[in-house]
Amino acid sequence: MDDTAVWAPRTAFTLLGTAVCAAGLAIFVAMLNLAGRVVMELGGFVTSGGPYAIVQPAPDWIGIVPVSLSIGFACGGWSAYLSHRAGGVSLLPPA
Repeated sequence: MDDTAVWAPRTAFTLLGTAVCAAGLAIFVAMLNLAGRVVMELGGFVTSGGPYAIVQPAPDWIGIVPVSLSIGFACGGWSAYLSHRAGGVSLLPPA
């Protein structure tokens, strides 16, 4: 029995998963960068509510920042795990 035939689906799944996670990491890092750009254009300090004087309110979509951080970390971790499993190099350090 040929060992490569047994490992081929697992390796294909691992490589596909690595590619999807790397793409997800790139997308969520780009979303974080774009959100940071908008906040810096508004003066670098935005908030909603609280005891301080609010000069510039936070945009309604600012909740995407913690979501992009969480999903970006998850994609980065899975990408590192899957690339290690496939015997490749992780793309997490350059990210």
